[in-house]
Formats: sequence, structure tokens, C-alpha cells
Amino acid sequence: MKLQNDAPRLRVRTIRPADLTPEIVRTWADLEGRSLHFNAFLSPHFVLPAIRHLTSDKNILILLVESPSSSQLCGVGVFEINRPSLIWPLPYLTAYRPPHSYLNGLLIDSQNPREIITALYDHLSHPKFPYNYVDLNLHPECNITEETHSALAQTYPLQWQKTGTIRRAVLRPEAAGEDYLQTQLKSRYKDCMRLLRQFSKIGPVTWHYLTGEDVTGDTVDIFLELEHKGWKGAEGSSLASSSSHTAFFREMVEGFQSQHCVFFTELRLNGRAIASTCNLISGKAGFGFKIGWDPEHTRYSPGILNAFQLILHAPTYCKNMEMIDSCSSPQSFINNLWLEQRSLVTSAYTTSFLGNFSMKAHRRTHRVIRTINKMGSWVSGR
Repeated sequence: MKLQNDAPRLRVRTIRPADLTPEIVRTWADLEGRSLHFNAFLSPHFVLPAIRHLTSDKNILILLVESPSSSQLCGVGVFEINRPSLIWPLPYLTAYRPPHSYLNGLLIDSQNPREIITALYDHLSHPKFPYNYVDLNLHPECNITEETHSALAQTYPLQWQKTGTIRRAVLRPEAAGEDYLQTQLKSRYKDCMRLLRQFSKIGPVTWHYLTGEDVTGDTVDIFLELEHKGWKGAEGSSLASSSSHTAFFREMVEGFQSQHCVFFTELRLNGRAIASTCNLISGKAGFGFKIGWDPEHTRYSPGILNAFQLILHAPTYCKNMEMIDSCSSPQSFINNLWLEQRSLVTSAYTTSFLGNFSMKAHRRTHRVIRTINKMGSWVSGR
């Protein structure tokens, strides 16, 4: 049991999206910039448009860790409430995962992470806390948080368990540039230069990095058009395939742009964009969000050439970023260009024997669902 003099100096409370005030949103955005792990997908500029346009606020619970003296926000988690059912007899929380989200977990102030995690343990292990299982889903691997969890496990009835690990491609701007391309990607560098020479025979090929006031309504429209032209448009999964997803994207970009935290890259032929990427910035980290290109020019791989140009120019345009997370799948072409990877883990808190049992059952069910989906893909030939 927790000792009396171990009581945390921070307070933890939960609110619904409707209870958010402009002041809370402002301090949430401030916390994002000093978080232990930067995460654009936990930014209020991502979460709130997603709630408005992609899901609903009915089952959303926002967890706030605050300093009682100054009301400074020190931690934020966004969760979805899962009600008891015949399959799951206990209520539990899962990290809020709207469409287009590629990272979850918590925002934790880098200045006092151990104190914040201790406050979370105190709150989650309280007898009146109604949820026996809290799924954080996918978040960065971190020695500081894992060491804190191990220490707190000795005095709290709460268990933190790592449930999986994946690797994802990242780009370090300070290590990118022409030297990186010529030494680490020598053959691909030659291939891309050859494609550029061939492409330039059609007309002038230029590359553009757009941020701040350079990101206009036309920039957003062009991106939406290019992303819709490819296979995503054909299968109905592009942003432009749904008015709600389009509205989400426009509002999200506007929010990040208000903080100078979004950038687009464009490859242009004869002054017309034929490939575009949208990228988000959180603190000192970038996040590749979406890509699009004109299939009319597939022969010249405009999407790859656009990514190639970002590697070439990252030391100049992305020098304030420590890292850019590709947010890519294991099958993405970017894995052949961005050779460094970082570890991401899935994890959960359990507060009882039944909660631990639910977590194990939850994992087994998801494995079965993934297997069925794979079998369906094999049958359909996808």
C-alpha cells in the first residue's frame, strides 16, 4: 500500500470534451511543446477536430494532471470509455484512436515525469476509480517511464504491462542531406537523380517546402486532390472521399498552422504540383501525416522523388526538429529511404485480477481479428 507521506502534490481529474475551456485548451497546447515525448496526435489541434468531425464526444474522457497551486497542466490523456458487455464484463478505457491517428499514450511534462506518473498511479489505483483496465495503445518506448513504473509497482496495487513492440522509420534532419544519400543510399541516390533528369526533359521540375504563410487554401486543396487521385480515392479511404474527413483535415491544418506547426512539401512539374505531403510538428518532432501524387506520372515515381528531396533539404528546412516520425506502415516505401528506426510499444494499466484477465482476453481477441483479416486479404487477393 502507498505510504501516507507519499501523497502526490499533483491532482488528477477527468472531464468530458464539453467541459473543456479555452484556458484548458491553451495550457494543453503549451504542455504539448514541453512533453517528455512529442506527439502531434495528442495535440488539441488534432484531438478536438477529430472529436467534432470523425467520432463523437459521447464516450470520450480526458484525464488531466494539474498542479493545485498554479493550475498548471502537467499531463493529459485522452481515452474512450468502453462499457461492460457480454464479452467484456468490466468497464475499461482505451486510448482515443480516431481515424488518421498514428500515436497514442500520454502527454507528460518533461520537467517532472516521475511525479506525474506517481499522481496517475494514485488516481488509477483509488478504490473509487471505476475502470479496471486502461489501454495506452501505441507510444514511444521510454526508460524513464519504465523505471518509474517498476519502482511504483512495489507500493501500488496497480500493474503496468508492456504488451507489444514495433519499430518505425524516422529521419534525423541533422544527419540527413546529400552526404547521407551518397553514403547510406548510394544506389537509390543514383536512381533518383536519373529519374529527375528524365523527368526534367518534360519540363522544369522543382521542389518546395511550405510552412507559415506559404500554406494557403490552395495548398490544402491541391493536397486533397492529389491524395484522392491515387488508390485511396479508388477505394474510398482518401480524405476527400468523405465530407467529414475533409472538414477534419481543414480544421486540423488551420489549428496547427496557427502555431506554425504544419508543413507541406510539393514536387512540381511546369509549376504544377504532382506530389504533396502534409506533415505535423509537435515540439521538436515532425510527423509525416499523409502523402499524395498524380498517378499520371507514376513512371517517374513522384512520391519517392518528393521524399528524396526532403531528405536532401532536411538539414536546412527541418533543422529545429530532432526527428521526423514517418508514421508509416512496415510495407511503406519510406522504409527504404529512412533507414533509422525508433521503438514504439503498446502497454496498459490493470488495477485488479479481473482487469488483468480482461487485458489478456483483449489481446487474444485482437490476435484472432488480425488473423481473420489476413485470411480475408489472402482470399480476396489484396
